[in-house]
Amino acid sequence: MKDCKAALCQNWITNDKEQTVKSAVEQVRQATAEGADFVALPEMFVCPYTNRSMRESSEPLYGPTADALSSCAAQNGIYLIGGSFPEETESGLYNTSMVFDPSGNHIATHRKAHLFDVDVKDKISYRESDTFLPGNEVCVVDTDFGRIGVGICFDIRFPEYFRKLVLSGCEIVFVPSSFGNATGEAHWVLSMRMRAVDNQCYMLGIQPAPNPELPYQAYGHTVATDPWGVVLGELNIAPGILYAELFASRVQQVRDEFPLLKARRPELYV
Repeated sequence: MKDCKAALCQNWITNDKEQTVKSAVEQVRQATAEGADFVALPEMFVCPYTNRSMRESSEPLYGPTADALSSCAAQNGIYLIGGSFPEETESGLYNTSMVFDPSGNHIATHRKAHLFDVDVKDKISYRESDTFLPGNEVCVVDTDFGRIGVGICFDIRFPEYFRKLVLSGCEIVFVPSSFGNATGEAHWVLSMRMRAVDNQCYMLGIQPAPNPELPYQAYGHTVATDPWGVVLGELNIAPGILYAELFASRVQQVRDEFPLLKARRPELYV
């Protein structure tokens, strides 16, 4: 990888999809003005995180949201990890992230592979599979700054996914998410640090700001961690942008001094 700067946009989601997208695009412009090379948005940055809202806000892969993201990337000359939106296909809906290059070209797609079906007593009960189908591929993207990976929210719970990204050459991983309060305080930052330590890579987790007027309360706390698991920065619950400087030498240093990836014994893991 090459040294670069990432900007993680913690946006404000409302029931007005058009205005929510416009607000997110404005955050991308602000991030570009601060010299960001990569800008990332949260999971479901276009609508409230409810099954009904996601169905109502669904659109084809190359629909209005993709057009807005493509134009935004091109106008600002940045790599844009477009959070995620509800993608409508002939087979059903997917929770989909699109990645665009500085010319606005669509260069990668990640459909959330692990769906959030949980029942935590007295805290949260939710079935994402009532709305979405699971994606079946990992997302590895070649950029001018090196190879990056993308996962979405609940994907973070599955170490195998992120190990596959890193074994494919990724040294920076973006995770658009919408952790809620029920699990966010316990596991959000911890999960990002765990995957960074496991894989000796930069982990960048992007959350929406919680809106008390919506039924689902996001946790916020967008966070960036380095390859040693050090928290480089963390937002609170207000809308904002988190900036992180990412250094190739830091990845190499951690991997040289503590060669976890070289010490693997995959013949034992099958």
